[in-house]
Amino acid sequence: MRIKIGEYLAEIEEQERVLEQRAIKHSQARGFSTKMPKSFFEYPVYSELKEAILCRETGKLCPRRWEELEIDFNDKNVRYSSLCGEGVTKVSNIHNLNYAETTCIAVPIDSTLFCEIDSRYAEEIFLYIFVQLMRQKMQDVGYREEDDFSSCEMVSIAIKVTEFIELHEEKVNSWEREFTKYSIDFKRIYGTLKEMVSSAG
Repeated sequence: MRIKIGEYLAEIEEQERVLEQRAIKHSQARGFSTKMPKSFFEYPVYSELKEAILCRETGKLCPRRWEELEIDFNDKNVRYSSLCGEGVTKVSNIHNLNYAETTCIAVPIDSTLFCEIDSRYAEEIFLYIFVQLMRQKMQDVGYREEDDFSSCEMVSIAIKVTEFIELHEEKVNSWEREFTKYSIDFKRIYGTLKEMVSSAG
């Protein structure tokens, strides 16, 4: 039996429309924008935080998680942040850290290296974890992909975070308790971000 080309194409278009509608309903149920984004997060923002990404360059912070970065098929320990224009190397010991060729590094939170460099990169670690936890809070109150951080500049991120916190000040006390799980002093880091914003004028 012959299938007419026109009917076949119409059927394909209908299937695509149904899939798109399902995706939109799925995004609405999870609090995402009803606008179809170019791509959904493979790993949602609220998934467990496993690594801290540190940019060893003053004034920059990677606002994404390891799972969200672009895969380098030549090296499983390297991913790429198109947003920052930087490669990110996963390191788990001092040797890897010393020989990492990229500016940014991803350190597993459960590794011995994480404890070893805690004092050396303490502020960068706390800022990164703080920003990732705030992304969770953004999602909790109606996260949309287009509302996510779109810059690696620390001042730009600080402005967005402080504005969000000010809009949801009544939730701060409950957030403080949650952040202690990661040894985060919520008020101190929040104060640091406000100082950044103030200094930037």
